[in-house]
Amino acid sequence: MHAPQQPPQLRDFQLLVSPHLSQLAACRQLREAVFAHELGWVAPSLDGQERDAFDPFSVHVAVIHRWRPAGYLRLTPYGAPWMLSQCFDFLLEPGVAAAFEADSLEVSRLAVARDYRGHKPVEGYGVFDLLIKGIVEHSLANATRYWYVVVAEPVHRLLLNKGLPCERLGPLVQMPDGVQTLAVRIDLHAFLALAAPFFSAALPHPQRAKLAAY
Repeated sequence: MHAPQQPPQLRDFQLLVSPHLSQLAACRQLREAVFAHELGWVAPSLDGQERDAFDPFSVHVAVIHRWRPAGYLRLTPYGAPWMLSQCFDFLLEPGVAAAFEADSLEVSRLAVARDYRGHKPVEGYGVFDLLIKGIVEHSLANATRYWYVVVAEPVHRLLLNKGLPCERLGPLVQMPDGVQTLAVRIDLHAFLALAAPFFSAALPHPQRAKLAAY
């Protein structure tokens, strides 16, 4: 008897976590599409690949679907320069930056391609969920407990709806483009205590998350 075939849309998703993604150029193009053209938060680049000074210190998390990035985010470890402390320190109450834990990281440049927003193609979970899963896997592999994130208020609500315990670190600030923005800290241990097994277990074969060597 043959094992039941998984739907093609499940087989075609890969979760990659690595400081050296072979798909990094395509991921930077996704960043360009979202942050330069859709949101207008950065100026368009000359080569269509959004990048900044924080990339060399970071690990990249990507959801790849049929050889193209469906989602992306960046993880920057404690001790490396963070956008939060260098670009968004006005979102922090006094003294917060000095209290960053050694077992922490910064999450930034979260982007999901338009075609994948609002869809849940993997066991009832979407690309956003797979990206969270990537942070979990990297954190567990590197004894990291706390995630620091600068988010727009709609994304903050989405994180709360996903069960991520977000501790506000300062005021809600309206940015020049009108977006309400804040900084939060997420405790991985508190999240995993209540999270669905999907976020801490490997995906079933053949859509198993493929974690690249660090």
